[in-house]
Amino acid sequence: MKYPLEVGGELTGQLWVVGFPRANTLKFRLQRVLDAPLCRLDYTNETHPNSIDGYTNGLVPMFVTGPHYHSWPINQRFFRGATRPPKLHDALPYMEPGKTFDAVLRWFCTDTNIESLPGSHLIGLPEPGTLL
Repeated sequence: MKYPLEVGGELTGQLWVVGFPRANTLKFRLQRVLDAPLCRLDYTNETHPNSIDGYTNGLVPMFVTGPHYHSWPINQRFFRGATRPPKLHDALPYMEPGKTFDAVLRWFCTDTNIESLPGSHLIGLPEPGTLL
């Protein structure tokens, strides 16, 4: 799902929510996008390498496994006026206490300066299963 973000009455990007309804465990991605991905939280069991530069400068570990966060502060150095949006190369393990989708979503919104969600918000993940 893609949700528009508004600042001062103007659209300023989107919040993307990707669910994995066939996964055996809770698995999803949250991403703030403005022409390019600015940050992404992968609540998954994946392992991936970080950049050599990020590792050698002590910004990130060589690899991250499990839930991890590609935050703007550790990835903004890759945005250098490129004509093509860069990838979010570096991530840190997601260590926040939230273990439900709603708790992680609220944490992500707070960290990325998205206004606090009302208790009645309807952002959710698809139910387990398939369409066919």
